[in-house]
Amino acid sequence: AVPQNFYAGLGKYPLLAIPMFVLVGSIFDRSGVALRLVNFAVSIVGRGPGMLPLVAIAVAMFLGGISGSGPATAAAVGGVMIAAMARAGYPAAYSASVVAGAAATDILIPPSVAFIGASVPALFAAGMFPGIMAGLALIVPAVWLARRHKMGTAEADMPRPPFWRSLREASWGLAAPVVILGGMRAGWLTPTEAAVVAVFYGLFVGMCIHRTIRVRDLFTILREAGNILLESTPPGLVLDEVRRHILEVPHVVGVHDLHASTIATGLPVLTAHVVVEDACFTDGHATQMLADLQACVADHFDVSVEHSTFQLEPPTHNDSEHATHD
Repeated sequence: AVPQNFYAGLGKYPLLAIPMFVLVGSIFDRSGVALRLVNFAVSIVGRGPGMLPLVAIAVAMFLGGISGSGPATAAAVGGVMIAAMARAGYPAAYSASVVAGAAATDILIPPSVAFIGASVPALFAAGMFPGIMAGLALIVPAVWLARRHKMGTAEADMPRPPFWRSLREASWGLAAPVVILGGMRAGWLTPTEAAVVAVFYGLFVGMCIHRTIRVRDLFTILREAGNILLESTPPGLVLDEVRRHILEVPHVVGVHDLHASTIATGLPVLTAHVVVEDACFTDGHATQMLADLQACVADHFDVSVEHSTFQLEPPTHNDSEHATHD
């Protein structure tokens, strides 16, 4: 009975959509669809301070209607946009924050891994409008901050892609949400079936249309999707050592929810909740603490972790959180 119950808990047909959606993000990244969508968006909005962040958010929202997975979209968009934003003069921390925030909207925009099992009308009623509103709420401050602090000053000198050529090259990517969401809305596809259709659609575009994916690339794509899905730790990075070094930073009293993974560009990223002394929040030392933590993980290991996110918490928050879990 126990093995049967265990299998029944895992053997749920809708759950197949989760790895499929993650795989779609890797395929669309490798196939060049994400890059062509970015060029098409740039041809529409033009060049100038704040335009590349706008494009990153808009393309991430669009890919949300294809992959339904935030990490997969972050990998696809980040692989294109972080390097482009760096060339335009945007700080690395700002670029990573924009891509991460934009990918977070994909949990709302259908098809979404969070809505697996929900009816198709519920997907659109509860996800589409809030997802669009969340994206707009990211675009406004992202553009304002870029212009307010004069970030991306080199973007105005970059060439603007021709509109009609960009539209033609991006047409297969633009058709993907029509096929996937249209099939779901018409009742032809369930979210799980839509995820499988998206995988084969992406492979068809990459292998037959753009010819950017070869048979030998399939293993690499599957490995990247597996790394995203399982949040595998980058080679050369041991989380126990990371935790020990963080605890050696002055004023740190605890670390939890420590995660490390590798995005599509090959860069390792790290996130953690760090418990610090109460005095750090009253004497204005919290900002310096963040800089010390980022320097700690960037300098002490064989793998340089240049993209790290820390959430600082007081000891009282940590105690109440553990009491809630207990």
